[in-house]
Amino acid sequence: MNGSESLLKRVKLHAMKIRNILISVLFLLFGLGAECDSFSPEIPPAEPEIIESEAMFNFADSTLFLAVKVADMQNDIEEVTATIEVGAFEDSVVLFDDGTHGDIIHSDGCFSLIYSDSEFNSEQKKVENREVGVIFSVSDQRKNITKSEIIFVRIKNDPPEILQTYVPDPISLPQDSTIVIFTFAAKASDPDGLDDIYLMLVFISSYDSASGEFFESSSFPLVDNGTLQDAEPADSIFTTDYFQIDASNSILPNPLRFVAFDWLGNESNSAFDTLWVVE
Repeated sequence: MNGSESLLKRVKLHAMKIRNILISVLFLLFGLGAECDSFSPEIPPAEPEIIESEAMFNFADSTLFLAVKVADMQNDIEEVTATIEVGAFEDSVVLFDDGTHGDIIHSDGCFSLIYSDSEFNSEQKKVENREVGVIFSVSDQRKNITKSEIIFVRIKNDPPEILQTYVPDPISLPQDSTIVIFTFAAKASDPDGLDDIYLMLVFISSYDSASGEFFESSSFPLVDNGTLQDAEPADSIFTTDYFQIDASNSILPNPLRFVAFDWLGNESNSAFDTLWVVE
């Protein structure tokens, strides 16, 4: 009897140990697992997204309007920038969503800027096709960065136009060694600004007695910088005083052709006039 009771006690003891082991296993599977789940990393928040972007050149004041619409689930945008590239020129600028700097509505997710730079304007006039590249970039406080595809802004370049010419009245041919110097001038305009006119020339024709025709034999530059008898710089009137005559000149009309060129080589209309040399 005592032997049977002792065996029974040992069986019960083993059963309790097995039960405790099973309880521990279940605790590990469910209790610790739940605890691990509570410390599992969260799904990283989404990066900022560029919904729409725009770049547009304003010919009236030679400015570049930049705008980009941004969506950010975490609302932690740190900075929105635009990189502008044209020819050898490159610049990076910050856009705003504060209702200023060309931005229309405060905190609407649309970041804007009216960009103006003298070096930019000078460079974009010299580049063939006048294409300006713009790349928008958005960064958040978590250092995520989203960039847009490059946008190309085509800036049209119209040729200059000569509006009026100024030629002296008929000039008497000198009878001795006197040299007569006189001034030609032409008034011009350019839709892209007066500073877009790179060169103004006057072509002077001479008479060919063999053919009985006139041909363009020489040309002289005209300036609008206050030199060479130019009265006022940047007043749209280009002047030269290179042309001169002496007693060896023929008593003939001297046909003149004025023409201007912009930085891209666009040629203006030809404006014709005549210088008369009389006895």
